[in-house]
Amino acid sequence: MKRGFTVVDVLITLTIMAILLGLGTVGLRSALANARDAERLSDVQTIARGLEARYDRTYSYNWTEDTNGDGTPDTPRTTTWNAGSYPGNNELWDTVFWSGRASLGDVLPGVTDPAVTSPSGVRWGGFCFFWFWNANCDVAEKDSNIQGQFSDGNGGWKDLYTYEFIGANGGYCNIDDCVRYNIYWISEVDKTVYKGIPGLKVWRSKHQ
Repeated sequence: MKRGFTVVDVLITLTIMAILLGLGTVGLRSALANARDAERLSDVQTIARGLEARYDRTYSYNWTEDTNGDGTPDTPRTTTWNAGSYPGNNELWDTVFWSGRASLGDVLPGVTDPAVTSPSGVRWGGFCFFWFWNANCDVAEKDSNIQGQFSDGNGGWKDLYTYEFIGANGGYCNIDDCVRYNIYWISEVDKTVYKGIPGLKVWRSKHQ
């Protein structure tokens, strides 16, 4: 006679399967987190290359201004941004973050929308636009500003890339005076605390 499986055999088998499944799930989660971190680093490196290319060149773009205030653009304009500076408040606000007078690739050569979008689908941001209205924006690299940029309002942190443009005086720069920058992002894997944020990483500009 052939001996069948006992209840104990079945329970042991199910227990082993559950353990293996759990280990596989943990391993998969770890692998996916590492892959997302690799994507974040690659994106930041792409943005940094675009910023360095911007520093090395002068570029112009044409647009039309609504001088009558009636909602109809009527006067052709040309705006030029000079080499020797990273993009600051006015340049970014005038182009990719607000008016759309120039595209992302015009401002940062080689950079496209996927590179400024985190694995969670959040597009990049910048610190303290129109900083002169905000007393908290007088000094760059301030912990409270960085925490405010990443806070999700519920005790957590946003998955995004943040560009901090810095002038020679150590504050946030405006026009043709951005001598250096930082790009911040948050790692899922390495949770070392920096600036009060677990996992915060920083990429610093070539020119300091």
